[in-house]
Amino acid sequence: DLRDESDRQGMRLVIELTRTVQPKKVLTRLFKMTPLQSTFSVNMLGLVDGEPRLLTLKRALNLFIEHREEVIKRRSEYELDKAKKRAHILEGLRIALNNLDEVIQTIRSSRSADTARTNLIKKFNLTEIQANAILEMPLRRLAALERKKIETEYKEVLKQISYLEGLLQSRTKILSVIKEELADIKEKYGSPRRTLIIDDQADKDQPITARDLVPDEAVVVVVTESKHICRWPAEQLLGPAQGRQKDPLAVAVSASTQATLFLFTDTGRAIITPVHQIPQGNDLGDGPTLNEFSGNGVKEIVSGLALPKEAQAGYLFLVSEQGRVKRVQLSDLSSVRGNDAEVMGIDSGDKLLTAFITPGDGDVMLVSSAGQGIRFAEEEVRAMGLSAAGVWGIKLGKNDKVIGAGAVAARTELVIVSENGFGKRTDLDEFSRQGRYGQGVIALATSKETGPVSAAAIVSLSDRVMMISDKKNTKTIYGRAFSKYARAHKGQSVMAIRAKDRLARLVTLASKG
Repeated sequence: DLRDESDRQGMRLVIELTRTVQPKKVLTRLFKMTPLQSTFSVNMLGLVDGEPRLLTLKRALNLFIEHREEVIKRRSEYELDKAKKRAHILEGLRIALNNLDEVIQTIRSSRSADTARTNLIKKFNLTEIQANAILEMPLRRLAALERKKIETEYKEVLKQISYLEGLLQSRTKILSVIKEELADIKEKYGSPRRTLIIDDQADKDQPITARDLVPDEAVVVVVTESKHICRWPAEQLLGPAQGRQKDPLAVAVSASTQATLFLFTDTGRAIITPVHQIPQGNDLGDGPTLNEFSGNGVKEIVSGLALPKEAQAGYLFLVSEQGRVKRVQLSDLSSVRGNDAEVMGIDSGDKLLTAFITPGDGDVMLVSSAGQGIRFAEEEVRAMGLSAAGVWGIKLGKNDKVIGAGAVAARTELVIVSENGFGKRTDLDEFSRQGRYGQGVIALATSKETGPVSAAAIVSLSDRVMMISDKKNTKTIYGRAFSKYARAHKGQSVMAIRAKDRLARLVTLASKG
């Protein structure tokens, strides 16, 4: 029901809702569809290392500072080289002036300029450049006043060399130069500010958001195959168990109630929501469906992660089934507005497989259904914009696909399973780093007995790993419960698989801490 209760005292519009309607969604629609809230956007698109990137204001300022640093470094290197060359010449002139009579005698006794140059080099241990400077020196520079000028210039050049060398070795000094130059530009070209920045007890007057009022608690966000979503207390993590589940897990994410959840779909999009807005539940299947919760037409959820409020360092690494890989700066994710965004361009016939966080200088591991594994440096994949499709990470054979990927980290191992229920864990040190887009090495020896490799994950020994079959049979064990074998071994039976069923996937429930 909609009522206009406006009168002389002011404007008042009342909207009465039924029990089934969520007030927050209605308010959000009012903000979006009416003049109740007005916004304007700024498309801060810029070229970063030759690639178009959508920038936040902070990122744009940081890039400008980095650019100014590079300009000052190159300018200083050029001036340093020039000063060193000048000092070299002045050193030769000083030698000549300190041995003036001998130099004149050497030149007069030489038959030609070339002979004089050679004699000067031999007698006074000069370089060819210094000898040429002496021969080209006009006689007027032999006067006492001119000799004093050379000494003064030499001292000034040495001071300049010392200053430039110190500048190039200190980022603090470079930043001071940037500050001074910007102040000079402001003084010369600056104009009065046209907008007003109010900073009246800024800390007290900052608006308090709903997130600020939420206790910072450790939780686990779970999404089931039927796309029901809820959060549990972290201590409610599933322990070792097995049996058939009506609606097994699709994704489990360890998070904080003050973090932001990113759920990734097979189409390369991310559903974004604050963790504290996710309803609490007590069992799998509790909570609304993702379609009800987010209002998006969600397809298949393949991965998820939670970012703290201040997360800026590091990268999001994405992998597709056909072997494409991509890296995105976490700062680009934090600048996304709205609850839905494209994070990777997915080609027709391909699907996003997984997404995980990397430190920026580590290794990543990809495993294929043919049992091949490749480990390479993540830095081989340059950072890209959100809509980019990525580059190739592994060479796949016909009917082969990537079935698992993750970041190599300390105290973790590779867990790998096959369709017929075979599995093992293998030390990651058995996989040597190689170049991106290779075929890799054997990660599990497949056979008719094992069937193709169906899933792989990088886990710690205390993580819980849920194995799920096509017929929704599940088994949850700790990472350490997988027997350890060499990478070329087939492993052993880890889950009983009945006829016309297959072990399809793994879900990792990370241990606390």
